Amino acid sequence: SSVLCGVRGELEELGRIEVSVELPPLCSALFREKHRALGQMSFLSKTLTEVLNLPSVFDPKQLLCHGDVSWVLHVHIVCLNYDGNAFDLCLLAAIAALEDVELPALVKGTLGPEAGERLAIAPANAEDVVSEARRLVLLARPLPVTFARMPGGQWVLDPCAVEESLGASVSLCFLEGRWLVFHQGGGADANRFLEELMPVARTSTEKLTK
Repeated sequence: SSVLCGVRGELEELGRIEVSVELPPLCSALFREKHRALGQMSFLSKTLTEVLNLPSVFDPKQLLCHGDVSWVLHVHIVCLNYDGNAFDLCLLAAIAALEDVELPALVKGTLGPEAGERLAIAPANAEDVVSEARRLVLLARPLPVTFARMPGGQWVLDPCAVEESLGASVSLCFLEGRWLVFHQGGGADANRFLEELMPVARTSTEKLTK
């Protein structure tokens, strides 16, 4: 699978990260069925927004600009080619994009005597900056691992679309020394998964940190 991820910022009262995932019909024939595509997009968008806004992952105070105004970061992910395991790929793409974000410096501007003040991106060498330019910082990287169980009982790491369709699947995130289950499909037994595949999952997350 392959995705394209970008981040757009706008100023609002409550600083946060909002994730939206798009699975167009061109990325896979599986998503020509609108209902299936909407269900998967809704799950991914909601779950990734939840993960990235966890207090252990991200401190929203760094988005505060001036007064009660903060940055809202819209992370938009478009799938270019789908062959399974969208959860891991989309989360890793969002993390990479956010770690590349640099918030611009801001200055006060005016919209006219009746409209009042607004904040604008500061020009080079501006002296009246009210919010300094800074890079976004993630407190921790949530590391995803996904397995699918085949009909014969074997477990497959990083399953393709065909493998996902054959049996149960479990997607987890490793965060601050503990495993969080964010997706469980096909009736997989999470407790059995943790017992059987924890050594493999640990090895996988160690590779992601290198």
